[in-house]
Formats: sequence, C-alpha cells, structure tokens
Amino acid sequence: MTAILKGVSAGLLCLLLAACSQAGHPSATGQALASGSGTSASATTGGTGGATGSIVALIAGGTNLTVKFPTMARLQLSITGAAELTGVPQQVNLPLGGQSIPLTLPTGVPLTLTFDVFDAAGTYLGTGTSITTLQINTRPTVSVNVLPVASGTPYVDPVTGLTGAGPVFGLSVSVVSGAGNQPVAGAIVSLGASGTATATTNASGIASFTSFPSGTDVHVFSGGNAVSVLAFTGTSLSVPMPETTAVAAVVQVNPTAGPQVTVNELVDVYLTDGMNLQSIGGLLGDKTATFSSGTITPMRGPVAVTAMVENPSSTEPRPDLGILSGVALNGHSSVSPVNLTLADPKVQTLLTTVGQSITVAATPAGLTGVLAVSSDVYALQTNGAWQITSHKGNAAVPANQVAFTMWPATASSYVRHVKVSDSTVATAAAYTEEWQRTNPPLGAASFTAPALAPAPTVNTASATAVSWLDNGAPPTWSGYRVDLSQAGRLWRIFGFAAGTSVTLPAVPAAATAPIQAGVNTQAQVAEFVLNAASGFSATAPDLWFLPRQLDSRATSTPLTYVP
Repeated sequence: MTAILKGVSAGLLCLLLAACSQAGHPSATGQALASGSGTSASATTGGTGGATGSIVALIAGGTNLTVKFPTMARLQLSITGAAELTGVPQQVNLPLGGQSIPLTLPTGVPLTLTFDVFDAAGTYLGTGTSITTLQINTRPTVSVNVLPVASGTPYVDPVTGLTGAGPVFGLSVSVVSGAGNQPVAGAIVSLGASGTATATTNASGIASFTSFPSGTDVHVFSGGNAVSVLAFTGTSLSVPMPETTAVAAVVQVNPTAGPQVTVNELVDVYLTDGMNLQSIGGLLGDKTATFSSGTITPMRGPVAVTAMVENPSSTEPRPDLGILSGVALNGHSSVSPVNLTLADPKVQTLLTTVGQSITVAATPAGLTGVLAVSSDVYALQTNGAWQITSHKGNAAVPANQVAFTMWPATASSYVRHVKVSDSTVATAAAYTEEWQRTNPPLGAASFTAPALAPAPTVNTASATAVSWLDNGAPPTWSGYRVDLSQAGRLWRIFGFAAGTSVTLPAVPAAATAPIQAGVNTQAQVAEFVLNAASGFSATAPDLWFLPRQLDSRATSTPLTYVP
C-alpha cells in the first residue's frame, strides 16, 4: 500500500492511505487521496491495534505551509514509535516544492508524526504533531495542524530529545583516520550527553543528522578512542581520530656508499609536519645508508625529511657540515609510511649558519622552574612542507638561557616554536609554548621570551568529570583540549571557549569505551590562544592542524587517577 502526505491548506497536512489506482489530489475539504498498490512485509515487533506489517508511504508537503510561514526554508518530519519497533524513528527534510519521497513505515502500531518548520537561519518557527496507527488496506485520514511557536521557544528534537534555544540546522560529521586521512566506517557518533548511539558512519566515513540544535556537543567513538567537540555551532564537522600507534619509517641516505662522515661526525634524520618533530639518530662515524625507526609518530602530509650532518662536540653556533631535505607528500601513517631516499648531505654546498639564544626572563606560573627549553624553527616551502632549519631539543638550561643554530633556507615564512618545561622529561611535566611567526627570515639577535602563558593544574578527575585551575593571571583563552589516556586508548575533548571543567557524557552502549573502570588513567589539560590571523573558524575547526593556528599553549602535568 502507498500513502501520500500533502500540504493542502495553510498549516494543515493530511495523510491518507488508499488502494485506488489513480494519483490523489487535494480536495476541497483538505484531504488528499493516494495511489499505488499495497504489499504486506514481515511483521514488526510490539504491534497492536490491527495487522502488523509495513507500507511504503509517499510523503510530500510544504507547498501550502508557506502561507502561514512565508520565511519557511526547511520542513522536517520526524516519525517516532515504541523503542522496539523496526522502521522508526525516522527523520527527513521534505521537499518544499511538494515532491514526494518514499518512506517504509510499520503498520498496526501507534506512530507519532511531528512536523517542524525552520527558516534559512535555523530559527524555529512552528510545529505540529499527530498520533496515528496505520493499517493495511484501509483509508484513514491523518490531519496534522502546524502552528507557529512563540519567538525564542526552545526546540526539542522528537528523535534525540536534544533541546536547543538557538538555530537548528542539519549536520554532517566526517570521521577520518588522523594521519592517514582515510574514511572511518562504523564510527559511532553521539550528540549531547545522553550516551545514545545517534548515528553510525557509512562506508565514506559520513554520519548525517537532519536536525542539529546549534551548540550541541558532538562525540565520536571508534577503535577504542574518542573525540569530542563541545558546543559545536557549525553544520559540517571533520573529526580526525587519534592515531597513537607508532609507525616504522625508513630513510636511505646516499644508498650503497652511505653518508661520508668523519669519525667526529654523525647524521641525524628529522621528520616533521611543522607541528611534531621526530628524529632518527645516527652514530659517530657511521656510514650506514639506512636510517630506520619504529617509533615515529604518525603525521599527515606533506612531511619534510631532513638529513643533517653534525659534530656533537662543536659549540653554538655550529658550522654547516651538510644539510639536505626531501618531502613525503602523503605523510607518515600506516597507510603510507615514510620510505624515502636522499642524496649525501655531506657533499651539498655549505651554508653560513646563524647563532641565536633565548633567555627566559621569569618562570611561567604553574611551572616549578625553567629546567628545559626547546626551540624549533620551521621554514614553509613551496610544496607545503615545513622544513626544520633549527632544532635544540629540551636542553637543560643554565641561567634560564639556551643557545642554538639556525640554517638559512629559502622560504615564504618562518615559524619559531619555543617550549619551556619544568622537567627534562617532557611527558611528565607541565610546559608552556609560544609560536612566533616572521617574514622575512628570523634574524641573528638573541631575544627574551615573551610572557609565557601559565600552565593549568588538573585538580580533580573522575569517571564523569575533569576540572582544572588557572595559575596566575591567564590570557584570554580561546579554548582548551582535555586528553584522557589509558592503556593505549585516548579520549580527546575540544572546547573552543574559556573553561575550567568538562563533564564526560555517557558512552553509547554499542561503542567501545575509551576509558575503562578500575584502570590507571591520566588526565592532561592544554589551554590555548588562537592566532588572530590564522583564519580559524569554530564552525569548521581544523582539529588535526590546530597547533599551526595557535599563538600559545600551556599544558598541565598529567594527573593519574582510577575511574
């Protein structure tokens, strides 16, 4: 049996079921006849009030509602029923031109039909609801009177139960593997804090929502990891899932002969995406051509790969003994691990290096002292790769000062990343960071680090919430990131407003919980300030490359707890 739902008068929608052979048209009494022949499908569970089965309903509406709602831009139909029913809930946007769309609906059981009207800005304009029990081989008429709602009336989604006082739009969530950037099928997407599995991503990694109250939290669960974006206000969100498993990288330097270093020299190989810097260290006098490591963190391309000849005993500024870079355009991940060949950096034209030093004038709030400073300078190449031109890694500092060497490069812009830590073991310490952008190249002058942002302190963490303290007088924070890590699992939570706590939602029953009860867990908080010229948009945030869009970030010491 086929049903047709048409808008037949201002604010009135009618549903009729029929077994007639001709197409139905609105009548003078506001009823629409339907067309098609009916077929009975397998019985649904929980049906009452008549023969259970299903029908294909041709649903249409919207043409006459514009009289009552002249600014209507979206007409949404939600069909709900008992939790155990097959075929509901369903939620669709109806064509405003009156075209019909097919929906398979159960018969013999009560169904609630809710129509909601929105304008182009997502403003909630009107609603109408009716409860009906569809029957096979009958011709019931179901009238739904759509009435305006008062301005500012909160919208309550009939399917998810989410409530929003702001605009309501559709939402598309694209879930990809972090570094590999491949679609993740079967990821569970949950909205709000209910812990329900609102949708599952398809083969293209997409989960779509007809109704999304702006400002709702979005949670994605996949492979034992999770990513949450709190109070999201956009209509399209790309979510890169964390990749925590290291991937082996192989770099050949002057194959066969190897790098022609002296007994006092070595070759270090650096891989970077402009945010992370990973190295494969060489040995003094070693001319082996193959540099490999199984501990390289996944990075999205392009990844610059640099071989640098160094004499560890030389003082800053170190002379250039040979430097050469290549690029892995596809990045470094399990999908495309780095396997690159470089020529011998030892025979390259030598450059005049530049010496610099950094002085940290005062210990940033939240740190116990200035025990280590690292400085990296990246040069943006025309191929989009960020080549390392200076690296001083987590050095113990006398008198709060560290000296380093810069290699000149031809680049359109440079970024210097300075990190100050209260421990030489970075993973166990609080630290604060600054990103300094410059064009033309950074000069030779020594400089004093600016007033570094204070590092927060995590004061409580449990299975349901994490809270932290701001130390000193914090800047105007743009947002925060909370990482909950446990036995190889990671739950990463983003907020793009200042805050001092997060409440963890219930995990959908179908998802693998990223945080297991009774297991040691670490909570770590990073607060950040966005760069005003970065083009960052909270409605379409670039979660993977977020560090490139920051001016500063301050990260707490991890707090260990047992949920």
